[in-house]
Amino acid sequence: CTPDETHYEILRELLSRDFVKGIWCEKPFTLSLAQAREIEKISVEKHIPVLVNFIRRYDPFYEYIKNHMDDLLGRVQCLTVYYSGGLITNGSHVCDLLSYWFGDCKAVYARKMKDHIVGHCEYENGMTAYLVPMDGKKYPMLEFNIFGTKARLDTINKPFGAYDYRYFRTERDSHIDVSFVSRKEERPIPNDLPRSYMNNALTDLLECVKTGKEPRSSVQTAL
Repeated sequence: CTPDETHYEILRELLSRDFVKGIWCEKPFTLSLAQAREIEKISVEKHIPVLVNFIRRYDPFYEYIKNHMDDLLGRVQCLTVYYSGGLITNGSHVCDLLSYWFGDCKAVYARKMKDHIVGHCEYENGMTAYLVPMDGKKYPMLEFNIFGTKARLDTINKPFGAYDYRYFRTERDSHIDVSFVSRKEERPIPNDLPRSYMNNALTDLLECVKTGKEPRSSVQTAL
């Protein structure tokens, strides 16, 4: 957990030491693709797992959405993400979580707007995602508006690791063959999911040290 520009040299040093069995590194774990590929190669050769702190992969709230995606939403057609803090910081959590939920991205379009990035991503399953930047000093934000064939799900930004959401099922129109979002709000996601993401990440890393597996948030997924 050091300044971003120091990660590469520190990781190289740690990976050269035989007594190091596992590393937990803040994101971004390097500042260039070339450095990232080098760290990935060394960590594989040395059999030292490196967990990159994309912590939402370990958050029971986001994990619940992933594991119940079909029941909650059906086929996801489109989503919009509102984020603040820049693409390299909060925005990188967005990109990683989209990959965790939906797999590989096949095309990306981006436009710089002042100091922010507006993005449009297309995924192999046909879904599109739009990244909309916000001014974090006025409105700190990381929220998803997700539209599926079964429902609409909006995650709500909360401080200090809390979570909330809005959920509306789709209904068929009785006169024409279309669906619309119901006005009736439901609560299908448990309200008491543990806020155990840090413990979950540490448990994953310790298990990887013992077994030789790769962490759920590894240098490969971060790369």
